Amino acid sequence: MESPVTDSRSSLATSTIVGSRRIQLLVFPVEEGVPWPRRSEYALDIVADGSRDTIGMSCVVEKSIQGIPNASTVRLWNLSEETRETLSLKGLQAEIAIADPYSKNLQTIFRGGIISCISDRAGADIITTLYLLANVVTLMTTASSFGFDRTPLKEVLESFKTKANLKKVRMYGFDNSAVVPRFSYQGSLVNALNKLAFQESFSWGVEGYELVALADEKTTGNVVEFTPDTGLIRAVPILAGPFYAQTGVSVVSYPCAWVTPGDGLKVESKINAKTCNRNDLKIATIKYNLSTIEDQWTMESTCFVKSLIGA
Repeated sequence: MESPVTDSRSSLATSTIVGSRRIQLLVFPVEEGVPWPRRSEYALDIVADGSRDTIGMSCVVEKSIQGIPNASTVRLWNLSEETRETLSLKGLQAEIAIADPYSKNLQTIFRGGIISCISDRAGADIITTLYLLANVVTLMTTASSFGFDRTPLKEVLESFKTKANLKKVRMYGFDNSAVVPRFSYQGSLVNALNKLAFQESFSWGVEGYELVALADEKTTGNVVEFTPDTGLIRAVPILAGPFYAQTGVSVVSYPCAWVTPGDGLKVESKINAKTCNRNDLKIATIKYNLSTIEDQWTMESTCFVKSLIGA
């Protein structure tokens, strides 16, 4: 019997999407804070697609515009001893890419530093687990003093970018005349950014080596549409408060690398059409659950109604 909250019993089979399960892990011998290297400068290139010629790989990747450092966990099956030793070295960064469901080309979904590498035996297999975080060391451990008075918001964010060793600031939904009337803080960059975001009504995140800021109720300008024919697996309403008012929609879909937090979202569900068919949503968090050896190949998006963000 079909689940009442599933839009298609096998949406990946009936969808017009033709992508395959393919994951690439590139590892670079560059410490966090150093400008990101060219793709040709990798130390390891591991590709898994479920075939016998590749190893088993699975990963969980989280992306957010809610002031949380993006995290990722990668599991690799039966690596050689030499490769395990390489992954255990200090000062490594990694890039995760998956096959685009339309073009089949590899597209990056995560960049960050390898925090730790642990290998364990599970029966006849040796499973190596990598824990990765994007810019967490700089953002969470760097302490600084901030003081601004009648300063353009872009200039303030540029100051944070410099202190965090980031390359660029991207702003969405702000007027060119946006000014911070007064702001002061002493502490970590994360806490300072969170305070500034609350004061000036925006959300923020780090994408690769870019600081991204989105004004409340605004999006990046990119609008994603999910239907049962284009990868939608499940859509359920998000309810909150004593009267269970709907604040958003939780969407499970086929993974698409080009979807990012801050994008607008349009949902067309066959099962929960009354509560989930909306075009006024903004993606706040994305969680990729990917595996080439297990039944795990989805993208979970938490989306909120734009008019309620910052309310």
